[in-house]
Amino acid sequence: MLRKEERTAHRLLTEIKQEGRFGMKKLFQLVIMCFTALMLSACGTGGGESDEGIQIVESEPLDMAVSAEGEKAEDAENRAPGDNAAEPETDAETADLWTGEYNDRDVNEPNLAIRKNADGSYRIFIGIYRLAVFDDGHGVLTEKGMEFTATAPDGKQTGGIITLNGDEATVTFDPGWEGFGTVYSFQYSKTSDTPDSALFAD
Repeated sequence: MLRKEERTAHRLLTEIKQEGRFGMKKLFQLVIMCFTALMLSACGTGGGESDEGIQIVESEPLDMAVSAEGEKAEDAENRAPGDNAAEPETDAETADLWTGEYNDRDVNEPNLAIRKNADGSYRIFIGIYRLAVFDDGHGVLTEKGMEFTATAPDGKQTGGIITLNGDEATVTFDPGWEGFGTVYSFQYSKTSDTPDSALFAD
C-alpha cells in the first residue's frame, strides 16, 4: 500500500514539472498523497511495536472470587459453634452420679454404697445404725429416682426408693417390715465416688 502511494505522488510531481507550472489541483493531490504515505508509515511502525508488547492475562471474575471467599467464611462460622458446643449428658453419665460411698449422718460412717453393674442396674448396700443391714440390694433408675429391693435381716423382702440432692442421698423404705417402727426415711452424705466392694454380699 505504501509503494502505491509513493508511485502516485511521484507521477503527480512529474506531471507538474512537465507542465512547467504548479496547478493548484495537482499540488493539493500531491500534498494529500504525501500526508497519507507518512500516516500509513507511522501507523505501521507503531502498530508493530505495540502488538509485540501486549500480553493477554486471564483472571477469575471478581464476583466469583468474592463468592468463593464468602462461602469459606460461612463454612468456618458454621463449624465453629458446632465444634465448641457442649454435648448433652447421656443417661450413662447421669447414672454414674449415683455410684459411690455415703456416710450415715448419725455416726459419720459408711452405711450406704452404690455400685453400677454391667447391665446398667445397681448393687446397693444399706446400713441403718443399730437397726439393720441390707447388703444384697438391687436397684434400677426410674423417673422418681433409684427404686430398689433388698432382703431384711429376718429374710423378708422389702424395698423403697433412693433420691439424690447433690451429694445428699435419702433412702426411703416401703412400709411393711416391722423392724422400721415408725421411721422409714434415712439420710446419707456422699464421701467418695468409689464404693467399698467389701460392703456388698457378692
